[in-house]
Amino acid sequence: MATTRRVLANVATYMVFDDHEITDDWNISADWVHNTQKPENFFGRRLLANALAAYWAFQGWGNDPEAGSKPDLGFVVGTHLEALRKGAGKPYAEGGERFDTPLLRYHSWSYVAPTHPPVLVADERTSREFGDRATLIGQSELERMKQLGAKAFKRGEPLVLVLQTPILPWQPGAKMIQGKPMKPEYDRGDFWFDVPDGRADFLAWVQRTFAPSYCAIMSGDVHHGFVVKGASWVTEKKITTTSDLILAVSSAASEVQLKIVQITSSPIKNEKDELNWSVLRVIKDQFDSKWAKKGIEIGIDLLSPALSLGSDSISGAEAGNIILSTSAMDQRKLAGGKFLNLIYSALLLDGASARTVVEKNHFSVVDFRTPNEVGIEYYGQEANAQVKVPV
Repeated sequence: MATTRRVLANVATYMVFDDHEITDDWNISADWVHNTQKPENFFGRRLLANALAAYWAFQGWGNDPEAGSKPDLGFVVGTHLEALRKGAGKPYAEGGERFDTPLLRYHSWSYVAPTHPPVLVADERTSREFGDRATLIGQSELERMKQLGAKAFKRGEPLVLVLQTPILPWQPGAKMIQGKPMKPEYDRGDFWFDVPDGRADFLAWVQRTFAPSYCAIMSGDVHHGFVVKGASWVTEKKITTTSDLILAVSSAASEVQLKIVQITSSPIKNEKDELNWSVLRVIKDQFDSKWAKKGIEIGIDLLSPALSLGSDSISGAEAGNIILSTSAMDQRKLAGGKFLNLIYSALLLDGASARTVVEKNHFSVVDFRTPNEVGIEYYGQEANAQVKVPV
């Protein structure tokens, strides 16, 4: 631990909310938010406020030193602690309004890390929206991300995002359940593929707002590591026939609006016997359209041009080459009436073992130094894995 402390003391460390800071899966549903934050639930509100204050003091303040000035969270937290000190730790009458409410209403947790390239880190926990078009990032957060991004990114340049949970999953069309079913009271899940309409809206927003040359998304949470490459584009009409699908996918190489590289590294608490990879539950309403099933049958020869993989990628003969494993396609109607089309596939991490997933404890390094390429390396208990993704 001494060496770990020394590294962390000398290297800038940026963090953001996951799903365990307060309770497991906090803010996961509208009912959860309502029940914990209603005025009569003093204990729930104080528990949430305490956790948010601790996060701000020990991490959020360092992520963005200027963000907590409106309101002044330093004043809010300091005044609260002073009141508790004077009262020998006993709750005081004004605590709910002076401490709980400002923290529960504070939603400026996203930020830009001043790295090279810069990284836009999003908050998926405190600005969620529920309902017919549920999303992990609500409109208020999108507006803040737009303002932050305008200062750090230029249109046509690469965009690097941090999203707590992967927007493109490792196992397309399926969700891993770690030995237990989804809890029935969770009206919405904790992953982007649980809110497919919200995912489509978000990808369309990224393209409209930043128009990046490509978008690299770094995520964690899921207790395994993988790389997925995808592409999305918008059409006026819904694709309903196989011929329309062939035409759309085959022409996508020159018309792709958003190229996506999903990099996921969830480093610790990964044990093979803990992760039941055979327990997969197909999300019934996620990839149930006829055209998606036909699209998968068409195969990698059509999908590879759209994903810009190149002819050598199909063989995967050498370690580090990219090949498609299981491909998935999705089409969602956007709020404005157009359709967001999304294709994606897990990539081979090394040719020797044909792995697409890193199961055991690991850490990853992402290299953006080479133009038009993203390099990802995984190090840990398993054999090292790497892939270089052309963008």
